Amino acid sequence: MAILAGLLLAATALAVDIQLTVTRKTPLRGELEDRVTFGLLKEMTCDSRGNIFSPSNRKYGSAINAIVRFPQDAGSLTVFSIDSDDGLDGGTITDFDLEPSGGLFVLARQVLQYSDVTVPIEFGRTLLIHYDQSGTIRSRLELKLDTNDFTPTGVAMLPGDEALVVGRHSNDHKTFVISEVFLRNGNLKTRFAFKPEGTKSSKTGTIASPRVVEPTAIRANGLIYVLRGTTTEPVCSL
Repeated sequence: MAILAGLLLAATALAVDIQLTVTRKTPLRGELEDRVTFGLLKEMTCDSRGNIFSPSNRKYGSAINAIVRFPQDAGSLTVFSIDSDDGLDGGTITDFDLEPSGGLFVLARQVLQYSDVTVPIEFGRTLLIHYDQSGTIRSRLELKLDTNDFTPTGVAMLPGDEALVVGRHSNDHKTFVISEVFLRNGNLKTRFAFKPEGTKSSKTGTIASPRVVEPTAIRANGLIYVLRGTTTEPVCSL
């Protein structure tokens, strides 16, 4: 049986030493247990109410087809799925951003072709899907995103329902971390390179997870931080 373990962070002075202590173990049952076992539930985050959100893979493949929300007691489950949206039923989720009201925005990509081991290798349209707190789609917006030299990897919503999309592109052995802001009609408003001259690319063939080289947008204390990559592996320079 899958188990959700609650952790308590205990930090000493100057935050030099951080220790994790298990405070509670919660059994996961039914569909939630199934998604943890087969859907590779991962990369959890929480809202202000303590609800837990996490992406869930489509079974037996690497594409993410839903965001799952459940309370700390794991007594219920809400699924924000793209499989109910026309044109995205075989697509994948790139990233998501929470709303204070309990809904969320999902950055999803249409997949035109999969490899033999069910890994997306050719993409189509990029859409921003808005869900209410019950998991019902409220709106869908196609972003006028040119992916010829840009791979989107993260999203954060801005005031006025404008969307910040972060990502990267590489050429000549250099990697460029890019942010693009899209208006509420899907048109590009502005594009910004964090380091216009780029940085030397990592040896991507030696990393176990592509998240090392995929920029992401993180909210904290009213600000949005753009990270060059996230991983549980040793830090990999871009």
